[in-house]
Amino acid sequence: MKFNDFIITDIGFSNVNAAVINEKDITFKKLVTGTGSWEVSEIPGAKELKEPKQEILISKVEILDDKTVRCLATISNAGLTESYCIKEVGVYIESDGGETLYSISTAKDEIEMPLELEVGMYQINFNFYQKISTGDINIRVANEAYVSTEDFEPVSKAVDEMIDNVNIDQRDSGCDYIFSQIKFLNDNFIAISNSGRWASISTNGENWEGTIVSGKYIYDITYGAGLYVSVGQEIMTSSDGKEWTKRGTISEGSLLKVIYENNRFLAVGDWGLMMSSLDGIVWETIQVPTGENLREVIYEKQLYLAAGNKNTILYSLDGIQWSVAETDPNLKPNVGKIIYKNNIFVALCGDYAGYSEDGIHWSIASEFRARMNDICFGNGLFVACGAAGAIYTSQDGKTWNESPYPYPHTDSDYFYEITYGNEIFITVGSQGKIATSPDGINWIQRIAPYNGYLNCVGYAKNIFVIGGNEGKLITCDHSKYKKMEDMKQQISELNSALVDTPVWVVPTQMNGRCSITGGGYYTRGKKVCVQLTITTLVDLTGGDYRTMFAGLPIADGNRSVAISCAIFNAGFAISGYINSAGALCINAPNTITKGSEIIITGNYYSA
Repeated sequence: MKFNDFIITDIGFSNVNAAVINEKDITFKKLVTGTGSWEVSEIPGAKELKEPKQEILISKVEILDDKTVRCLATISNAGLTESYCIKEVGVYIESDGGETLYSISTAKDEIEMPLELEVGMYQINFNFYQKISTGDINIRVANEAYVSTEDFEPVSKAVDEMIDNVNIDQRDSGCDYIFSQIKFLNDNFIAISNSGRWASISTNGENWEGTIVSGKYIYDITYGAGLYVSVGQEIMTSSDGKEWTKRGTISEGSLLKVIYENNRFLAVGDWGLMMSSLDGIVWETIQVPTGENLREVIYEKQLYLAAGNKNTILYSLDGIQWSVAETDPNLKPNVGKIIYKNNIFVALCGDYAGYSEDGIHWSIASEFRARMNDICFGNGLFVACGAAGAIYTSQDGKTWNESPYPYPHTDSDYFYEITYGNEIFITVGSQGKIATSPDGINWIQRIAPYNGYLNCVGYAKNIFVIGGNEGKLITCDHSKYKKMEDMKQQISELNSALVDTPVWVVPTQMNGRCSITGGGYYTRGKKVCVQLTITTLVDLTGGDYRTMFAGLPIADGNRSVAISCAIFNAGFAISGYINSAGALCINAPNTITKGSEIIITGNYYSA
């Protein structure tokens, strides 16, 4: 984004001269963008932009030297009804109760300001320089523009509206079966239907292709050793997720879960069935010390764990030789999902949770008010969801607390799965329920384009993918969602700074060297804005630093910070700083005589 140098208008020059003669401030007010074109010779006589489009308050002015100030402003496409190309930019100053065009710059290249509906939230940060005699005039920015509330309120409203309807789109899955799992394997999304033979595959989460995986029911898919492997009533493999080859048939029951870890495929299923393979093609049955249905298998902390009905948890170091773990007898009735995070194993066991530090010795945790279906970990927190709309959180996996339910609900309402991605939790369930939370505790209801059962959710590539009945797939592009959430947080922080109206404070510790004849300072959060006029009570020798007064807020980290100073109509600049004790110290190249007026302006950040 490149602009030509700003050219000051004739009326801008007149206002500066009048400010010098009448000892008035110059206040930079606003930035205006437009689509007009200018010849250089036209600009001095201009009074307004040719084709103004948008305006925004200038949020900050910094004095760089005795001839230059830097202005900052941010303009967005919030509320914009038509896109346009920025060709002209005008800077306005306050003048006789109104506003005057001070200077104009033209764009070297056209800059498009797109519509919000086309690209989402979009903003341009302007950082531009103005020529003005800072030594003769007190330069300031309009007080209300330090935070630019007027500009951010419409942005905040637009962000709220967009988040409430955040890019939740229904996709064509290519089939009409019930999806039970969403996985991201080998850089592809895969939606699995365990009520039939189908799966759908996608590289981007938006365009899906349905494929027949097996001639019988399938329950899980994983990827390893260059192959996709599907298990159920048959074992199937595929190199691309589309064309599948049968590798075996399960004579009794089904395999329910498969993983590829530690260079080994391992699958578990009904009646204690466990099978293993190194390449996904040749499989062998593993003998285990249980005949219970096994529904879960993981590999964490160099340990295989398999779990299932009747409080059954098995462990193995190599995936071949298995032993029964020691579990609390109150863990009941069946062990479901197990995860290992934050240096602890956590298992869902109906309306209880179990935990173990080594995977071998298991204890019982807090009781839930309903059966839990799924668990995830994010932002230092375990979060579980389940029947009757229950959502629980735990920091250690042992003590659990219920979060407020985000919907009006009944005991028949369910959350089936939960996941965490890019700083947000999302859970899905019956009757089209989708809820999101930044912390796992405070949840917001989302609007789904489908009011049937939503059974599963996965996350990858900044995209949440939700699977439901009737072949329904729903996606949410979280890259846009996250940008909007970040902007919402920034707006909240900016607006919170306006809760207390800034009050001018005049320092009183003069040290006998000056008196304050105008201005003072105020704080907004940690930001200290200083605008002072002081009169010297003694001669200050050139080159000699003198402490003029104390009482300013101490600088961040107890360090000194520079601040701008100028002697009114004196013809030379002085340097100054706020020391770690909050005192103003100044130095001049020449002697400052008694009775001189010194203008002090600037911003810094206090501790």
